[in-house]
Amino acid sequence: RPKGKGASKAMPEGQQVPKLLRGFNNWAIKEQPVPMNFSRIVGEEDELWWEVEFDVPKDAACVNFVVNCENGWDNNGSKDHKVAVALPPPYTADTVDEWADSFFEGFLAEETAARLQAEQEAAVRDAKRLKERNAAKEKAKAVLRRQMKHVMFTEPEVIEAGKPVTVFYCPDDTALAGSNQVYFTGGFNRWAHKRKLGPAAMRPPGATGRHWQIRFNVPKDALQLDFVFSNVPGGDGQYDSRNGFDYHLPIVGGIGAMPGRLHVVNIAVEMAPVAKVGGLGDVVTALARAVQEEGHLVEVVLPRYDFFLQSPVLAGQMRYETEFDWG
Repeated sequence: RPKGKGASKAMPEGQQVPKLLRGFNNWAIKEQPVPMNFSRIVGEEDELWWEVEFDVPKDAACVNFVVNCENGWDNNGSKDHKVAVALPPPYTADTVDEWADSFFEGFLAEETAARLQAEQEAAVRDAKRLKERNAAKEKAKAVLRRQMKHVMFTEPEVIEAGKPVTVFYCPDDTALAGSNQVYFTGGFNRWAHKRKLGPAAMRPPGATGRHWQIRFNVPKDALQLDFVFSNVPGGDGQYDSRNGFDYHLPIVGGIGAMPGRLHVVNIAVEMAPVAKVGGLGDVVTALARAVQEEGHLVEVVLPRYDFFLQSPVLAGQMRYETEFDWG
């Protein structure tokens, strides 16, 4: 009800329209500003009335608002306007805490449903990303095979578990250039498989060829072929171990798991989605998943925040194991 130039049932020409900025429960719930409507209420000689209609949330105990018109503000002397909302029966002002508690189960159910929906959508996105990531990995492996083809390649190009494979090797651009004999030493699954290959003499190239070769069967539980070349069957001599990294080729169709996995522990203060404030939570989750997808065991250590006890994501999953003092 701002001061005006006299009572009128029509908005005066050139009159600026004020906006209502409102919230609820001491501004715990905030809503967007809305322009007010000129009211048909006829006030005193120097009054103009404005009005606006809006919905009050079911969990609102009070309405907070201020009015803005251009550069002017009516905020009740910096205290803001505040109007109590009548509570539904049987609650009264003396039982406002019980009224607030009555929303907990409903809010928990809504939050749980929203979280489950978000997790399902995230699972679909993760499956799509995993498919795209695997396709990218296969392309990268194909590129690596093409890059090494002038030195080494296999037939078939993609090695399959339980089937034979032939390894071809051209030593012309390696440490074994000019060698009269080339030996192959191999293994599987990061050299951890019980079956070893060689050192075995490779078949020399033909009169017009450049590639030495060796053929063998791949075990059914092999996931990776590991090998090096040398000009001696063992001991002192020249070796081509790819600068100390050895040669490694993936095998498809193998059974079992790759041995020698790492146990990685991430200690952090955030992890999405259970405890996320900024970007760190996303990084911790994404990094842990990426390492886990490589076959390693990953754990994330977080502080035991009190809000974990009400988290719908962790509901029914938390258990006590131990405790210790810190600092």
